[in-house]
Amino acid sequence: MLEDIAEDGAYLEDGTSVEEGANVEYGASVEDGASAEDGAYVGDWAYVEYGVFVEYGVFVEYGASVEDGASVEDGASVGDGASVEDGASVEDGASAEDGASVGDWAYVEYGAYVEDGVFVEDGASVGDRASVEDGASVEDGVFVEDGASVEDGAYVGDGASVEDGASVQDGASVEYGPSVEYWASVGDRASVEDGASVKVEPL
Repeated sequence: MLEDIAEDGAYLEDGTSVEEGANVEYGASVEDGASAEDGAYVGDWAYVEYGVFVEYGVFVEYGASVEDGASVEDGASVGDGASVEDGASVEDGASAEDGASVGDWAYVEYGAYVEDGVFVEDGASVGDRASVEDGASVEDGVFVEDGASVEDGAYVGDGASVEDGASVQDGASVEYGPSVEYWASVGDRASVEDGASVKVEPL
């Protein structure tokens, strides 16, 4: 029964699917064709738009927004006020924390962690178990690969690549098109400019 799973003041439009065991809280909105599956949680004033699938065990928290065609998979978490935009994907066990923004067609992979206030821009990819920390910015088309880390306040520009296990540290800037290669590190407040490459040289 919908009365058992949608609280007073929640809004469920025509064609919405909210399955047994899902929880849609006060003031939340689930639009036409969206789906909140078994065990999903859509918090107070959260907004789930047309065609979105919110899967088993997902938490979409207070005031979060999941936009048209976005996908938030099993066990993923979208924190207070976070935004997952058109066509973006947050995979199993990934976390987009309070106030994070995941842009159109961006991809946050298995177990990845996007912290408070981070911007993952349109079409960017954050790989398995990668970490993008407080206030960092990952621009359009960037690849942050498996296990890589972009630390507090760091900036990775359009089309740049941070490869497996690499680290871009606090306040560092990696500009348009460079590559920070496997297990390389860019130190605090360092700047790597257009087209440059940072790599670990063999001994």
